[in-house]
Amino acid sequence: MPAPAPRPARRLARARSLPLVALLLALAPTVAVLAADLPPPRVMSDAPAERGAWRMEMLEVNGAPPQGAQAFASGLTVCTTAAQAMSRGEQAGRSRCESRYLENTAERAVMEVSCTGDPPTRTRSTVTRDPDGTGAYRVETESVRGDRTDRARLRLVHAGPCGRNDGVISLGKDSPVCRNAAAQLAEMDPAKRCTGDDRAECERTIAQMRARVESLCK
Repeated sequence: MPAPAPRPARRLARARSLPLVALLLALAPTVAVLAADLPPPRVMSDAPAERGAWRMEMLEVNGAPPQGAQAFASGLTVCTTAAQAMSRGEQAGRSRCESRYLENTAERAVMEVSCTGDPPTRTRSTVTRDPDGTGAYRVETESVRGDRTDRARLRLVHAGPCGRNDGVISLGKDSPVCRNAAAQLAEMDPAKRCTGDDRAECERTIAQMRARVESLCK
């Protein structure tokens, strides 16, 4: 007997594994580092006093070719003010994070962020100045969560203060990720996609996905 066709809401749930979501998971360790409750590292002493927003250029994610990773994260910005607020909220909830410097010199900083939880996580990041002399920084991260280890290399450029309504992560609306997400959402018409017994759940799922993409892709 053939297996029943997947219900619309279940298909949409699987659609959440869009490149956008994969990108956010890959960047989670770097967001944790930017949100760490530590004074700025000495290597970043010439950076603006206000942490503000930082544009991230991915160079490598778990061994992905640099060109592909750079295109994937084009236009991505992290607001450290929102990231720190999120971190405080998580510490007040189920998980608690502790940050420390393993090394903090004018040449480089090695920072470790350890969080309780199930499973616990540990992120270690090394920050150095970009040798191009533009005031940018290079960051290498290694994040361990249970038996999974993720690594990334990226470039950070200060992008000024955060906007009043900025979330933790935002992407340029013309970035490849946002264009792809917008194209997929355009095909998700609730009137056509949501039928049957789980219509209400399907409509909620589409609305949540649309709101998430709109908040990220400004």
